Amino acid sequence: MTTSVPPHTTHTTRNDRHTRELLPVAKTQPLPVTEMASPHAYATRPQALARSRPGGMPLLVWLGIFGLLNGVDILSTWVGLANGMHEGNPLMSTLLGNYGFGALIGYKLAVVVTVSAGVLLLRSFSSHIARLTIRICAVLVALVVLTNVLQFIASR
Repeated sequence: MTTSVPPHTTHTTRNDRHTRELLPVAKTQPLPVTEMASPHAYATRPQALARSRPGGMPLLVWLGIFGLLNGVDILSTWVGLANGMHEGNPLMSTLLGNYGFGALIGYKLAVVVTVSAGVLLLRSFSSHIARLTIRICAVLVALVVLTNVLQFIASR
């Protein structure tokens, strides 16, 4: 790297003298040498990490279950509507009435994508809270599916 220096002039100003003042240089010493840990000390670390990992199903499995349950909800809703039942959710009922069954599918797809993205983002802050959140969401959708199935059975 090169630095351009203005040519030396005989004329100096007060600011030039101030900026060109020589500063005292302190003597330096080398840093002390530290001992490294023996290689076998690192060999036990993966086992310690493996033991501290939380148990249960991985988060991606829960996301898959959540998506599958939403698909079963769509299917159970379709079967119920085809057999003369009515949609109980006012928002879904309005979507179905105004835009048809495709709107319900689009809504469910948007919910699955949004919840999945939110849970994956939440995982970067707390994997425990992310797993808890997707479990709660999956249980809620499972309860909706169970309600659909029970109402269908009761109407027969």
